[in-house]
Amino acid sequence: RMTPATLIYFCILSAAIMAAGTLVPGINAGSEKHPQTTSEKDSVTENEVTDPGVPRMTPATLKKFCKENQGYECPELNEVLTLHYKGFRKIEGLSAYSNVRSLFLECNGIAKIENLEAMPLLTSLYLQSNCIRRMENLGKLVHLQYLNLNNNHISEVENLSECKSLETLKLSSNKITDVSALTELTNGPTLKDVDISCNYIEDGDALIEFWTKTKSLPDIECVYIHHNPCSRMLKDSRRRLISSLPKLRWMDDRPVTAMERVGCEAWAEGGKEAEHLAKQGYWKKEKEKKEYNTYALHQLQEAHAARAQAQKEAEAIRDAERAKAAAELEATGKLSRDFISVPARPPAAALEAQEAPQESDSRAKMRAKVDALLASRRRKETQAEDLQPAQQPQELVEASPSEEESNAAAEEPAAEEEDQPFEWSGFRDRRLGRWVADFRYNFKKAAAALSEEFQSTVSEAECRARYGALCRPTKKAESEAALTAKDVRAEASRAAKDGPPPSAAAVDEVSKWWSRKIARGPIEGEGASLKLNAPATGTAQYATPSEAGLLADLSDQRADEALEATAWSKRSEAVPGPWDSLAGASALGSSGLFTPPPRSALHNEPEEVKANEAPASAPKLSSAQAPDLFELD
Repeated sequence: RMTPATLIYFCILSAAIMAAGTLVPGINAGSEKHPQTTSEKDSVTENEVTDPGVPRMTPATLKKFCKENQGYECPELNEVLTLHYKGFRKIEGLSAYSNVRSLFLECNGIAKIENLEAMPLLTSLYLQSNCIRRMENLGKLVHLQYLNLNNNHISEVENLSECKSLETLKLSSNKITDVSALTELTNGPTLKDVDISCNYIEDGDALIEFWTKTKSLPDIECVYIHHNPCSRMLKDSRRRLISSLPKLRWMDDRPVTAMERVGCEAWAEGGKEAEHLAKQGYWKKEKEKKEYNTYALHQLQEAHAARAQAQKEAEAIRDAERAKAAAELEATGKLSRDFISVPARPPAAALEAQEAPQESDSRAKMRAKVDALLASRRRKETQAEDLQPAQQPQELVEASPSEEESNAAAEEPAAEEEDQPFEWSGFRDRRLGRWVADFRYNFKKAAAALSEEFQSTVSEAECRARYGALCRPTKKAESEAALTAKDVRAEASRAAKDGPPPSAAAVDEVSKWWSRKIARGPIEGEGASLKLNAPATGTAQYATPSEAGLLADLSDQRADEALEATAWSKRSEAVPGPWDSLAGASALGSSGLFTPPPRSALHNEPEEVKANEAPASAPKLSSAQAPDLFELD
C-alpha cells in the first residue's frame, strides 16, 4: 500500500541512485542523452538482424520446415505453410510461396504484419500469440476468410475494408478498451464470426447497442463477448442480442436454440410473461408434431401388416382352389371353368437335359446320308483289306521312298471324276463368287479351290471370264436399279418361298458337293471374307473332321458353311425355291444365307392351350409331372 513510510523510502532510494549516477564517467545527472548518428543506427540494425540467436525466414529454413511438415521442397507446390513455435521475429522471405492458402505463424515473436503481398490466394492466417500491435498490410489479401489475432497487443480494429471475403475474426485477449475501437467491423459486411472476449471493454450498454443497432452486419452468426469487465453488469444481454440478430445461432458458451429464440423475440415485445407463454406454446407445438409423427408411423405399420395379411389369405384361398381344381382334373379329366392347364416347369436337371437340340426332319435326313456315306467307306476299306491282306505292307514300303509322290497322289481327285469337264451352273457361280471374295480376287487360288471342291478342272482364265460375265449388268438389273434394298430382299424372299421345287440335277449336284465337303473338311482360306466381319466371340474353330466327329459337327457348323448349298437358291437363275430338305435348313434370311435357329428353341414346338377342354381319358400324372394350374382373371 502507498503509506507515508513507503513513499519516504522510495524517495530516499531515488535520491541515492541519482547521486550514484554522478560517479559514473561520461554521465551527468542533468545532461541529455546524445542522439545516435545514422551509422550507429545502421550498425545497431545490422547487429539485430545478424544476431545468431534470432531465427529468420531464410529459403533454406523454410524448405527445411516444409520437409518436416510433409510439404514440398519446391515453394510453388505448397498450399499449407506451418511455421509456428519457431521464434521468428519478422515475416519475410515468403515471396516464392505464392500458392499458399493457409499460413500458420502462431506462437512466435512477430511484432508486425508485413510482407504478405506475395500470397494473394491466402484464405487462412493464424497469427495468435505474437507481439502484434496493429492490424495493417491486409489490403492485398482479398481472398482472406479466416484471421486469428488472439493473444496480441491490438487496441483497435482497423484496415478491414479491403478484406471483402473475411468471415471469421478472432480478437480475444487483446488490449481493446473502448467500443469505438470496433467501428471498423461495420466495413466487413461478410463477417459471420467475431470474437472480442477477454478484452478490457467496460461500457456494457454501448457494446450491446453496437450489435443491436448496427445494420452493417446482417449475416452475423457467432458472437463472443464474455470475460469483459462489463460482462458482470450486463443485464439480459443474451436476450437483447438474440432478439436483435435474426441469424445468430451461437453466443458465448452455448448455442441459440429455436425455443430460446422464440422466447427472446417474445420478451423483446412483452417482457418475461410473454416469453414464458411463447416458450410454452412452442413446446406444445413440438409435442403435437411428435405425437402426430408417431401416430402416422403406427398407421403405416398397421396398414402394411393388414396388406401382408390380406395377401397371405388370398394366396391361401388360391392354393385351396388350385388343389381342388387339380383333384377335379385328376378325377374327371375336366378343368374347372376358371382355370387353364399349362405344362409344369421341369426341375433343373430336366431343363439341362432339354437344352440338347432336337433334330428336325431335314437334319435327320442329312444325318442318315452321312451315316450311309461313312458306312460305305468302311465297307470299301474292309473289302480292300480282305482281298489284299498280305500285299498291304509291301505297298506301304514301296510308297515310302518318295514323299512327294505320296503327297501328290493324296491331293489328286478321284480318277472317275477327273475326266468330267467343268460345267457352270447357278450353284457353281455362287461358289465362284464366294471363293473370289475369300481369296481377295486371286483367280488362280479361286480356280484351284473350285477344281478341288467339284472334282473337275477349271482354269484361271475361265474363272475370270465367268466372274466378269456374272458381274456385267443386264437390262433387268438396270430397270431394277431404282428399287430399294428392302424391296429386293422382299422379292427374293417371296421367290424363295413361292418358287417351284428344285430340279433333280440341282439336288444331286448339291448333295454330292455337301458329301464331299463333309468328307474332306474345309479348304485352306475358306470363309476368310466372313471372318473379317465375324464377331470375335462365339466363332467356331475348324479342323478336319474324323468319322467320330462328323455327326457332332453338323449342329455346330457356322451359318455360312453349314448351308452354302441353300444360300445360292435366293439369287440363282436356274433353280429358285426352298432348299430345306438338302442340308437341314429351317429358315432363309433375306440375304440368302442360312440363319440357324437357337439350339434352345429347337425343341419348343408350338402348343395350343385349350381352356375348359381336356381329353376324355386323361392320363394320371405324378406330382413331379403335374401341370401348373392358373386361374383366369
